[in-house]
Amino acid sequence: MTRLLGKQYLWIDALCIIQGPDGDWNSEARSMEDVFACAYCTIAASSAHGWQDGFLKQHLDSSGIGMQGAPNTPTCACDFDKDVDEGPLMKRAWVLQERVLSRRIMHFTALHTYWECGDGVRCEQFTKLEPPFGKQHFIFDPNFPDRLRQAGYRRTVDFVQFLFEKYSISGLTFESDRDVAIYSLVERMGHALHTEVRYGIVRCFLGPLLLWKRTNKDEAALITYRDRTVPSWSWMAYAGGIEFISDATQRLMVPRSADLDFANDGDTLAVKVRQFKDCWIGQDRKKFVIFAPTPSALTRKVGSLWFDVADKIEFRYCVVVGMGEEGQEEESCKTYYILVVREKQGGEGYERLGVGKVEARYVSKDRDTGKLW
Repeated sequence: MTRLLGKQYLWIDALCIIQGPDGDWNSEARSMEDVFACAYCTIAASSAHGWQDGFLKQHLDSSGIGMQGAPNTPTCACDFDKDVDEGPLMKRAWVLQERVLSRRIMHFTALHTYWECGDGVRCEQFTKLEPPFGKQHFIFDPNFPDRLRQAGYRRTVDFVQFLFEKYSISGLTFESDRDVAIYSLVERMGHALHTEVRYGIVRCFLGPLLLWKRTNKDEAALITYRDRTVPSWSWMAYAGGIEFISDATQRLMVPRSADLDFANDGDTLAVKVRQFKDCWIGQDRKKFVIFAPTPSALTRKVGSLWFDVADKIEFRYCVVVGMGEEGQEEESCKTYYILVVREKQGGEGYERLGVGKVEARYVSKDRDTGKLW
């Protein structure tokens, strides 16, 4: 196949990177960006469940299905989303990075062969499929992330959140690769957007990207990284899927950098820590909510919380990472988007416990400078 494409060299990661404890995986993994981004074409065994599965198999009849009323006019029966996006290969975290970085890809699925490039997708019948809109438009970028440069703030934030959510549910043989298997993508985004990236958080989108929540708190807790530490404020600290607080993406006023920013030490956030006031935590249909009294001696819901781990529930300190733009003039009537934090043992700063939103009047105006680990 490589010869038919007129090329002389074929690079296979399982052969070109020395595997095993004495291999060079640790040094080569971060340079895979250059391999896939500079390759003429990537060959994807999209139907393979493992390394022993082949991919040049005889396909089922793909000659087309006759359209009603026009028996001699075939229409394409391909389903790219099902064959490729939902296939076994694309459910792997490393492959997501390889796909986004590749200029062109030939997908060999169980039923069809597809050609993917910056102009779109064609099937083996040379039918051009519907062009990608929305977030997929950026995944098909042949020079990722060039298209993000012209996308504007909101579309870029929306895509980055989509990319991280998709990556978080992709499979990894070793969970400790969670920060490495997407390293090249986030570094490229950082360079293109002229910003700093730490542990999967892009500085120019600091507020929205800190507002992640775990989709399954019952899974294993913190990932054990053997030779490094990932801070609690990063979604890379935990295994499993994440979601971002959806209504914060388009309507979020973020604090100035003096109140929320990367610290100079490389691992912490410089934050302003506040306390909850005149409210308490409770549960409503197994969800944590914030209640406050009313003049009629009743209670009402004034906020929601999502904790990272079920056995770490504390309700005292928080860090404001954004304020919703609901149209109210007074700040006390607006909604704060917050990180729930607690003091670390030894008093050396704070650690994240979860994320939430609450009416601003129930958060103190007094604030203390601190570090979030």
